[in-house]
Amino acid sequence: MANPHSPGPWEVHDLDRPWARPVWHVEVHAPGGASSYRVVALLRSFEYQMADAQLIAAAPDLLAALQRIVELCSSFGAFYQHSASADSALRQPLAEGAAAIKKALGQAS
Repeated sequence: MANPHSPGPWEVHDLDRPWARPVWHVEVHAPGGASSYRVVALLRSFEYQMADAQLIAAAPDLLAALQRIVELCSSFGAFYQHSASADSALRQPLAEGAAAIKKALGQAS
């Protein structure tokens, strides 16, 4: 499944401003090289800014991993149809995973 976001890696950097509070940004490097990049997110919330920046930077990897997990578990669903407890245990997490994928791809309703 193709994703409409900028390909990674997304990286977290501190805007070097010794005269002010730190401002973190998440950037993605363009195929042109290390000097060619664009800012994906700029974070100024002081309490959680580094943790939020790290989470945002991990988003493409998390999305790709969740897509693989949902696809793999969905195929296991057919294998476990004989077990109501296994099917029930998978149904809710798979629905939540599929909903999160749709939200990340801008397809949530």
